[in-house]
Amino acid sequence: MQPLALMLRSVAVEGVEVQVLLDAGQSPHDFNLKMSDRRKLAAADLVVWVGPEMEPYLAKLVTDGNALALESMQESVPQPTGHTAAHQHHDHGDDKHLWLDPRRGAAMLVALGDALAQLLPERAAELRIRAAATSQAVKALLERPPSGAATRRYAVAHDAYSQFVEAFGFPAPVVIADSPELAPGVRTLMQAGARLQPGDCLLVDLNHRRKWVQKFASDHQLELIEVDIMGVDQQVTNYVDLLSGLLTVFEHCR
Repeated sequence: MQPLALMLRSVAVEGVEVQVLLDAGQSPHDFNLKMSDRRKLAAADLVVWVGPEMEPYLAKLVTDGNALALESMQESVPQPTGHTAAHQHHDHGDDKHLWLDPRRGAAMLVALGDALAQLLPERAAELRIRAAATSQAVKALLERPPSGAATRRYAVAHDAYSQFVEAFGFPAPVVIADSPELAPGVRTLMQAGARLQPGDCLLVDLNHRRKWVQKFASDHQLELIEVDIMGVDQQVTNYVDLLSGLLTVFEHCR
């Protein structure tokens, strides 16, 4: 998927071809492989995936010998010190959006550098330098100072941000739905609305704005903001851009 392609392109050198199975706008929650996708997987020197929890359709097609799973990366980067809620623990629940965790992403970048270095030994040093530099840039985001004390709450249209908010020390959001494909019931919407005030933020995934989202924002006078968690915006050219864009949105909604 595109977030992992952004990681890979941040490390890769000229001549490395990166192919993405998930088209822009497609959801990883209900993706189905085509025969052409299976051929691409069979021909690939390296398969980069989140793991079987997020992408079960790949589990039987990926072999350990030529694959890297984001799920297998360890969160080795310490918690941030700048944000006021940095030591607050959030329940990850069923959140499988692991690329939004910069600690895991930083480890993945280094692993990608090592994997590509094995495939291209003549450029191993350059690949590892690029991987280390990008990994360090991701870690530096964790030391970014907060924009000020929080003055408002925010809600998210679906549960995708627990990894991100814990890593950066943001307060837990009001979660309205577990999946972007399923509209919440009336009772759920009422309970969420009771926890929000006019002027608070409602974050919705880019390309997943639904009628119920717009109505909920209008009814409760919320600021509706589209968020690019998949890196489909053409202005997002690397993994650091993806995380920086999210940080800007979350700090705006403090």
